[in-house]
Amino acid sequence: MKYTSLIAAALLLAAASAAEAGPMWKSGKHHGKKMLERLDTDEDGLVSKMEFQLPHEEHFTRMDKNEDGGVSLDELKAHMEERQKERETRRAARREKMMARMEERFSDADENGDGVVSTDEARRAFFTQLDANGDGYLEADEVRKPRGKGRHRGHRGFWGAP
Repeated sequence: MKYTSLIAAALLLAAASAAEAGPMWKSGKHHGKKMLERLDTDEDGLVSKMEFQLPHEEHFTRMDKNEDGGVSLDELKAHMEERQKERETRRAARREKMMARMEERFSDADENGDGVVSTDEARRAFFTQLDANGDGYLEADEVRKPRGKGRHRGHRGFWGAP
């Protein structure tokens, strides 16, 4: 009985992990349609029980490291730790990229190389950043608000922070 409960818990975890996986599992206006499109592997416009269960079974199989047909608590813990390490690796890569972008922009803005960006240097650097075509003038399409995610619709600020 305990083994059955553990399998049920592992399947629930697989479903929860799949929910984190991406747009296929998110709720919202268009996400249901995308989910069905991704699950409909034979592209017949319908999602069969087998098509629906396949991603869960594949995830379960990945967790079953010793391939005994079940997921032990140790395998479950190892899987969760592996997922956490993957997330931390992705976060670290994003932080490194952001820091490199910030250092590059700082270096570009520090015109006299004294390690400090003055107000005047920052203004000139910001103007240069906005002047996309480099003609020394700002045109409407150069200062139009950027489109994208977030409250500021894609604006990442002068230093490149998200």
